[in-house]
Amino acid sequence: GSTDTIALTSNCLFTGTSTPSVTASAGVATFTNLEFQGTVSTNCTLTANSTPSLPPIQSNAIAVSSTAPAKLGFSVQPPTTAAVGIALSAFKVSTEQGNGTVLTTGPNTADTISLTSTCKLTGTTTAVEIAGTATFTNVVIQSTGSCTLVASDLTSSLIASATSTAVVVSAGAPTHVAFTTAPPTSYGSLTAPLTAFKVSVEDVYGNVTATSLGSTDSIQITSTNCTLTGTTTVAAVSGVATFGAVTISTPGACVLTATDLSRPLTTAQATVQVGQPQPTLVVSSTKGFFKTPLKLTTTGGAGTGAVTFTVVTGTAKGCAIVNGALKTTSQGTCIVTASKAASGTYAQTTSAATTVTIGAQLLRAYRVIGPVYMGHRMVIRVSGVGFWGHPRVISNTAGFSARVAHNNGRLLTLIITSSPRNRVGIHVLVIIEPNGQRAVVRFMLRP
Repeated sequence: GSTDTIALTSNCLFTGTSTPSVTASAGVATFTNLEFQGTVSTNCTLTANSTPSLPPIQSNAIAVSSTAPAKLGFSVQPPTTAAVGIALSAFKVSTEQGNGTVLTTGPNTADTISLTSTCKLTGTTTAVEIAGTATFTNVVIQSTGSCTLVASDLTSSLIASATSTAVVVSAGAPTHVAFTTAPPTSYGSLTAPLTAFKVSVEDVYGNVTATSLGSTDSIQITSTNCTLTGTTTVAAVSGVATFGAVTISTPGACVLTATDLSRPLTTAQATVQVGQPQPTLVVSSTKGFFKTPLKLTTTGGAGTGAVTFTVVTGTAKGCAIVNGALKTTSQGTCIVTASKAASGTYAQTTSAATTVTIGAQLLRAYRVIGPVYMGHRMVIRVSGVGFWGHPRVISNTAGFSARVAHNNGRLLTLIITSSPRNRVGIHVLVIIEPNGQRAVVRFMLRP
């Protein structure tokens, strides 16, 4: 059998030939350049068959891996510790075969690699591979705690991503304090302490300085517009000061200021509406007439606090509030909001934004006030509604003239002149507005 022909078979496919064979020399058959094709397998075996007569034998299992690009790997891991806001020392991501061998040539060795994390990243988080490796030199983590980086191939979705080892990130230098648990926005008691709230010492990125500088600073709560009692200064624990015994004894909008007494950091503010809630405040004056100021009114609310109004323009032009009355320069709508100040035990309250409609008012003239004498110049008044501007006034009798001296919307003051030749009796005045509306009123011309 020293020159037998030895043929190999396998449970895996060979590249190039289905059954490679070699003639033995001095009883030894040497096989070179054997390749498997197809999917990766961990149990490929070879069976040697001798011709003409020796029994076949089987090899041990052969673990086969692909030489094609399969996954990414952190060929140089990021550092295990870092400071927030400081670029990590350089690390590398490479394209690898399934067995972890870094590929330097061929497909997917010049791909774009991207980094993501559950922690906040800034800096340069994408890099292009050179000879299969992407180098990252300016990655910054802005979150504290244990962070891992996930590398993904943006060029090919077939390349599996990779996760780095953990980077433990510590907070930076403290720059400000913040209400991490804010006080309640409204509180109904002037004697009971506020619901507990918290103030934290933080770095520029908003991370609490739990174990570094500022972690045990003294934090104080003050106010310039209300009276505080109770425990208003607390030492932070792991960067957080908890206030559970602060009482506000002044009703209204109380502005609380948190200050770090241990170092000059930026302060923080929060506003608490203190006092019993008022009944719902409602803007009740919702309809008015053009050119007639609308006195604004409300219902609801409680206490002696002053009521004020604000307005924004809707479809009407020139919406404005003057001495508590709404004025416009056109018909349409204005949006009015009322506020009632705090007083006694009541907190400040605000109404819903309310649409007020300003429509056209039909001109009406009711009667002439004052006598009218033939051949005299005199002042009379005409009562009615819908007067605006300086309307024109004419009469059905010749030699009669009138001009408007004053107009308050409901009363026209006229200066009239009557000819001595006018006949005595009942005549009419016609009031003509600039928009064309007319109103007629009778008067008695006396001798």
